[in-house]
Amino acid sequence: MRAWLSPLFLAALLLSLLVHFGAAVGDTLWLWWQAESMAEVKTTATKRKLKSQSVDSGTESTAELLAGVTPADSLTITIGRRLAPATAAPPAAPAPPKPLPIVKPPKIAKAETLPALPASAPPAPIAVAEKPPTPAPAPVATAPPTPAAPPATTPPPAIPETKPAAARMLLDGPFPKKVNITYVARGVVTAEHQWLLTGKRYTIKTSGALLGRTLLWQSDGELDQHGLRPSQFRDFRDDMNTPKNQIDFDWTTHKVRYGTPGQQKEGDLEEGGVDVFSAAYQFALQGDKLPSFTMQIIGKEIYKLPFELKGEAKLILSGQSVNTIVLYGVNKQRRFSFYLAPDWHNLPVRITFDDDGKVTDLVAHALEMDGKVVLTKPVRSRDR
Repeated sequence: MRAWLSPLFLAALLLSLLVHFGAAVGDTLWLWWQAESMAEVKTTATKRKLKSQSVDSGTESTAELLAGVTPADSLTITIGRRLAPATAAPPAAPAPPKPLPIVKPPKIAKAETLPALPASAPPAPIAVAEKPPTPAPAPVATAPPTPAAPPATTPPPAIPETKPAAARMLLDGPFPKKVNITYVARGVVTAEHQWLLTGKRYTIKTSGALLGRTLLWQSDGELDQHGLRPSQFRDFRDDMNTPKNQIDFDWTTHKVRYGTPGQQKEGDLEEGGVDVFSAAYQFALQGDKLPSFTMQIIGKEIYKLPFELKGEAKLILSGQSVNTIVLYGVNKQRRFSFYLAPDWHNLPVRITFDDDGKVTDLVAHALEMDGKVVLTKPVRSRDR
């Protein structure tokens, strides 16, 4: 039995355990190391502004497009070329018939019969021979239809070819309708984040799982002249049917209900009030159009946070250097930071919020906009 417990066997057993352990938790340790490298990020002063983004929903209904348009009392439709009044045409038509009666010199034919020339047969055939040449000009008169008028209509197609190119400029492009971001939360939890814009309706989802526990944060709302206007927010944990916390926005009465279902509190809803995830996109879309960076954020409580543009920070995401503009807000024990990437439509590539010591730090490791991948997940050396 002691042969089995030799130092060489024990060393091999320990190495095997380490290899299996590394395979089981390697990804977690790798993500933890990546997150630790992001913990301390230097922020430098900047004069750069957070520019607003354009939104092209492209699905406005006919009623929305015609909103505010007053219908006309009457409608006149003209088809074809505009001509002079029909009464002027009849007088012009009778004009040609008048000269016709003047051409009555058939009497000259009688003068031809008066001389006693019919006795001479030779002149008659000569008169018949002169008349055949006159029909010859008739075929010449039919030649005018030969001019190729139809080909003149072929050049115009070149004009419509240039119109589609100038119809819409997409050099910078509008804010993406669909965004997928893979975050790493607290260094160990992989969270999948999605922004989806359909017409004027938006949905923001963030979901993750760890050790059999699941979570889902979802915000729904619409876009209007004030930017994002959320209608509800849900915080699910494990049970996807009943939220742990929920927020309901009533913009008609400007009231908001928040908290555990059945035990919700009610508070005043200010213009521009949002949940924490809608806040990130509110900054991304509105940017310098916002009248103030002070924002009402509703979570477990209602917070009034004066955000400030703290500066610029360079993040290393999946081995790629990404410039960000940092917005920082604090209210007593609550702290929020949004790292927005101006080169990627101000999308939030990092979100941190500290709620009385409970810190959530979401760092982007992969990012896709409208099907275009701009950031890919890190690859460990053993996977290459």
